[in-house]
Amino acid sequence: MTIDYSLDNTTINQILKKKYACDDEWTKAFLMRCQVGHVATHWDEQPFITPILYWYDPEKHKIYFHSGLKGRLRANYERDNKVCFEACEIGRIL
Repeated sequence: MTIDYSLDNTTINQILKKKYACDDEWTKAFLMRCQVGHVATHWDEQPFITPILYWYDPEKHKIYFHSGLKGRLRANYERDNKVCFEACEIGRIL
C-alpha cells in the first residue's frame, strides 16, 4: 500500500506510522541524553544544515544551542527564523 503524502490528503504533522510515535516523556528524555543536533536554515533558495551542541531545558521545553555571534547560522536565522532541528543517536545495528 502506498501512502499519499500530498498535503491535499495528509496534514503536514500527521504521524503516518503510529506504532513509531513517541510521547512527550520519551521525547524529553531523548533530548536530555543527546548532545549534538543539527539545525536546518536557508538563505533564499539555498538550504544549510549546521551541526550544533545543544542543551534542552525540560521545564521550559526549550532547546538552547551554541553558536557564534556572527556566522552563517546566525545570519540565516536572523533573516528568517523558520528553522528545523534534529537530534539523533545510534541505535541497534541489525
